[in-house]
Amino acid sequence: MNEDYPSHITLFLQGDWLKLADLLKTKIESSTNVGDSVQLTCWLSHYGCCQINLGNQFESHIIYQFFKNEKTSGSTFSIKEQAFVYRFLALYTLFDGDLKQAKQYYEKSIAAFQLLDEAEEEAIMLLEAYRWLYCLLQDRAKNTYIFEKIQNLPAFKQNFSFQMNLTKSGYDWIAQFWNYIDFFSKKELQSHPLITLFRQLHNELKTEGITEGTIYSLIAKVNQYKHPLLKIWAYLLAASTLNKLDYLEEALQQIDFLGLTDLKAALNKNTIVPLKMRNNSTKLSFSLFRDFAIFSDDKCLKNLNWKRKKAEEVLIYLLTVPNQKIEKEQIIEEFYPEVEQKKAENRLYGLLHEINRQFVAKEIIKESFVTIKGGKVQIDLNIINEIDLQSYLKLYSVGKQLWYIDRKEAVKLFEKARRLYDHELVPHIVYADWLIQLRRQLKEKQIDLLQKLYNYYEETNIKEQLLNELLECEPFNENIIHEKISLLHLQGRTMEAKQFYEKQKELLKEELGLELKLNIDSQTKKTKGNTKR
Repeated sequence: MNEDYPSHITLFLQGDWLKLADLLKTKIESSTNVGDSVQLTCWLSHYGCCQINLGNQFESHIIYQFFKNEKTSGSTFSIKEQAFVYRFLALYTLFDGDLKQAKQYYEKSIAAFQLLDEAEEEAIMLLEAYRWLYCLLQDRAKNTYIFEKIQNLPAFKQNFSFQMNLTKSGYDWIAQFWNYIDFFSKKELQSHPLITLFRQLHNELKTEGITEGTIYSLIAKVNQYKHPLLKIWAYLLAASTLNKLDYLEEALQQIDFLGLTDLKAALNKNTIVPLKMRNNSTKLSFSLFRDFAIFSDDKCLKNLNWKRKKAEEVLIYLLTVPNQKIEKEQIIEEFYPEVEQKKAENRLYGLLHEINRQFVAKEIIKESFVTIKGGKVQIDLNIINEIDLQSYLKLYSVGKQLWYIDRKEAVKLFEKARRLYDHELVPHIVYADWLIQLRRQLKEKQIDLLQKLYNYYEETNIKEQLLNELLECEPFNENIIHEKISLLHLQGRTMEAKQFYEKQKELLKEELGLELKLNIDSQTKKTKGNTKR
């Protein structure tokens, strides 16, 4: 790398965003102290772009508001300031989901730089635009323009040696995107949170590790950062990896909305065959909510003959633990706490053999479904299509992460989780302590989910249904009882409110020996008064 470059350019080319941010702070302070408003604007633009590359939305939004206020107050920018400010605004609006506006800002930045003698600064803007926009769009005209601009700058040229070239057949689109992620991320010391998650997913796919949780986290992140092109790729990969065609439809709708006809031609439905659909091997799905059921390619397996009943319980236990992997000692402690170690191990081996025998007997698998490796008991995840409990937990977890970032997307995930949940979790196993504890934890999550949805929706009929579901979880919760009575009164359903009150009052007294602390008559008057106002 050319050591004559100013330090901020060197740090940019290294992708050392943290050091660059610290350096830019000193530049901003220095420009402020000497009263150089033009240079201050340029350093602020640099700093804002640096924060975007780090994924710091709050910091970049402060810079955005500053420039917005400057424009509102009637301030005019010099040509040099325009070149830098439009560069920042382009990257900011791109990560705010506005592809059209981002392209317009980049055009303005390019036009301004053409009037300046700022080759290295222009190259920074062009490389940034190439990395986050034109490369993903496969805009040949713009990519050719950028190449011609930086061909005499060797250090910059090294960052331009990658080209995406999607074909209309095969699965090259996946390999091309992973090459894009690997090429740019390996050239920087710190990566944007989105890129970090894409890399994590790629590594998991290469090692056949767990991908579902990473996919849901990635979906949450692309909805947080809003980069429209990376959002499309995240949904395409979700469709391909999880065999979820609704993600494919969402990606294609986004492509249509953005008018990306070339991309759609390359990523047609014949090309985007989900990965799990390319493998003809049998997949198993497990339902733990309501009655325990096992499905082989959507066909329910019936008449399973468990010679050892505890084998079924161990299978269910494995399906509930994270990543379906757990220390052998933990299973022994749970199922054989008072049995001598060697004898307990032999019994466990017998149970695992019985689990495998069930699936071999049904000619579903030829090799072991459950194995012990390195002291850990684990299920072969390559054979699993879905576990409804794990899907619920992931939907709830990511929805909760999204709740304060993108409430609309969080509600979508919560609604999917809501449909999966049932307070009857493997009901035929009644007295297992581990299952009782799990049911309690799930109920707490469901209550939190329902309360969030109740506060989100305004439609009375939906709110009433949510209250009914909350009462199924907590039939003696007086706050929920009061809320439902108020809701019925607001709809003028006074008689129904009284009947509900009497029913809950009797239930509370019979089951817990408690009195319902609510005066139904005063509640009626209060509601009528509110209605008159």
